[in-house]
Amino acid sequence: MKVLTFGCSYSEVPSIHEDAKSGWTWPLFLDKSLNGTIDDTKNHQASGASDNKLISRKVLYYVNEALKSHKPEDLLVGIMWSGCDRHSLVLEESERQFNKTNRVPNYFQDQVTSYQELLSTYFYPHQGPPQIQRDYWLDIKQHYNNPQRLATREFNYILVNNHWEDPLTVAYYEHFVDPLSSVMETCENILKTQWFLKHNNIKYFMCAYDMDTFIYFGVPEYRKELYTDDCPALSLAAQGDSDKVMPNYLEHPDVKYLYDMIDQNHWLPVDSLGEWCNHVSEFDFPREHDPHPGWEQHQDFVNKVILPFLLQKYNISLYNV
Repeated sequence: MKVLTFGCSYSEVPSIHEDAKSGWTWPLFLDKSLNGTIDDTKNHQASGASDNKLISRKVLYYVNEALKSHKPEDLLVGIMWSGCDRHSLVLEESERQFNKTNRVPNYFQDQVTSYQELLSTYFYPHQGPPQIQRDYWLDIKQHYNNPQRLATREFNYILVNNHWEDPLTVAYYEHFVDPLSSVMETCENILKTQWFLKHNNIKYFMCAYDMDTFIYFGVPEYRKELYTDDCPALSLAAQGDSDKVMPNYLEHPDVKYLYDMIDQNHWLPVDSLGEWCNHVSEFDFPREHDPHPGWEQHQDFVNKVILPFLLQKYNISLYNV
């Protein structure tokens, strides 16, 4: 069975080695459990910091590609949705925009003369001058590729996250991000994806990556100096209202009808991977102050949550795929 998975960094897969599982996440453990081996890591298209719009687009693109060579009954799709307060833009003229993304620290902008030079020199850890590259990663403390590409070879998909401080991100959150709209758009992206998979009779399951898939957290307090005081994208803490209860936008009339159409029968029986690892898994997080689960937690999640769900819903296991 061809297993296709999508999500953010909680679902991102490393290069695989049969005897080195320390970097594995749930997609690889699931693929290995069902197929006995890893078919192809290209089947797992999660990428760190992804928003739900890009996750949905990836599902539609890569599943549609898979349908050209596989029957629907031979596919299984797993999706772990990201935070609703993450966003993305499509900029066709990304050459003109490259120096506005978070991928270029200010002291590199004088050294990079073109977008293609940026791609070939600074985006990937195995390329570029080692010292410059080391300083680069230490400076931005980010490991994902931004911008990204999908159907074409152009890197046109620009991610923006609430805690980044580059000019493009700040401008976008200052002027265009709203908590209600963020939750609404997440529901719409889930529904679009759900209807696509159902239309093609594809077996699938979904899950939230952590508590902020349907709860808007917003720009954190330590970034508030970059924004105006009345910016709606700010978190409650950044607004000085940390004692307030976060609004439940799922009950808002412009969101509730969307959320109610999400087929919960295809969702894993947990609140999220992050919360399950926090409160249920017997294994500890490997890095202090880092919410990303470790390989033992990912394996535990597959064995205790995903595989039982697939067996009950689809009668899928290693013995009958």
